[in-house]
Amino acid sequence: MRAAEIRSGLRDGLLHFGFFREAEMDTKGEFVVGTRVPLESYRIIAGNAVDAPEAAKDLVHWLLERKRPLAQQGSSWRAIREQLTKVVGMKPDLARVDLQIACETHSQAITAVEAGDAWCVVPSGLGRTLPPHCRSAVVKVSPAPDIINLVHYPRALRKHAGCDTAARELANAIRDVARSL
Repeated sequence: MRAAEIRSGLRDGLLHFGFFREAEMDTKGEFVVGTRVPLESYRIIAGNAVDAPEAAKDLVHWLLERKRPLAQQGSSWRAIREQLTKVVGMKPDLARVDLQIACETHSQAITAVEAGDAWCVVPSGLGRTLPPHCRSAVVKVSPAPDIINLVHYPRALRKHAGCDTAARELANAIRDVARSL
């Protein structure tokens, strides 16, 4: 979902919680931030890549050499490419990589990769178990280039019993997961 759709869903009570990138917050203080999770690492995920190398730089080189299509959440590629270039180098090669499969979400990009020969780079917090035909490598970045905020709309949550407790527990669980990455 896009940030505007999340804002609307929270205001209308259709969503209880939403995630916003720090740059997309622009909520004029109407939402409560439950937790902030710095994005300190990304996962490069390659489909049909059993024979691919495991190291991040080698994996990217392998993908580019084979002209594998990039599946990516559309608005994120430019910022992720910048971070990837800082860690693995290969600036001229990565500068030529354009988005071939545009996705609305990072999860859709992962699904596209799992179904074929594409590759993507997603926040490592999207920790799902990949099928055996996929290869992934984690890329640590510093300082964290972005922050994800868990938010809720207090007026909508007050209408539902127990949601304030659920908001605190969800924020704590997300903090725990972020620390473990």
